[in-house]
Amino acid sequence: MSNISEPVNLESFIISFFNGMENCLLSRYEISKQINNKVLSGGLREKFIQDFLRKILPENVGITGVGEIISFRSNISSKEDRPQNDILLYKTNYPKLENFYLPESVLAVIEVMTKIDKSRLRDKLKSALLLKRDYNYNIAEKSTSPSRHNLENFPYLIFAYDSTELDNLQKQLIELTFDKYAEAEDITIEENMRNNELLTLIFEKYKPLIDGIFVLKKGCIQACTLPSLIHYTGQEQDMEKPYITIKDKYVGHPISLYTLYINIVELISGYCDYESGFLKYYSIFK
Repeated sequence: MSNISEPVNLESFIISFFNGMENCLLSRYEISKQINNKVLSGGLREKFIQDFLRKILPENVGITGVGEIISFRSNISSKEDRPQNDILLYKTNYPKLENFYLPESVLAVIEVMTKIDKSRLRDKLKSALLLKRDYNYNIAEKSTSPSRHNLENFPYLIFAYDSTELDNLQKQLIELTFDKYAEAEDITIEENMRNNELLTLIFEKYKPLIDGIFVLKKGCIQACTLPSLIHYTGQEQDMEKPYITIKDKYVGHPISLYTLYINIVELISGYCDYESGFLKYYSIFK
């Protein structure tokens, strides 16, 4: 009898791995719901995601739940509410000041939420604008307006254990982002101004504030500027539809952790000095 085992089907293995990770997260989330202390339960849910990230990321990517991003323009003593970040991914070979991180060292910001809906989405857009505005002050050369620079820097990602319906959430995300930028530019918004021409103008001038939303056991909403779904769908960036939504039920298996993973891997590939080559694995979701 031959002792040679059958080769492992890589597609099945990857699907099983991330399905198992989502089931594990779901079980831990259900246990955390028994805790009445919101601060404690929220902290545990952030830790669950940190544990997942530590399993999949290389050692030279730091993961912290205690930290703030500062630039030389940051006003630490300002009374303005500064964004509190749930998880920072950062370059471990870059200087830091205790729990303060320079924007050049930050690879990604990940917010962890129990449930995301329109109201919470509005709050996170405000935080994302403050965060990316502060960073853009750092790189601005002449302009004094923080809203007049492309927000091309570290991505702002959200992982949620639950959400409202994803199609509606995507529509709200586009509308609220539109409103936030219009407010920054002092553009008076009227309902008849919400047309494709103005929408295109807004999203041509700026990058999305929130780059991706990944919801456990439901799917994801992702900006077309992030790598994985462009290759997965074969679509280029569409200014009239700057986000793509993919649901688990259409794919046939969970994809929220996989797409979060593949995006982070692609985003850190330059820093980690490797050719990621992960595009070959996108086909498993076609």
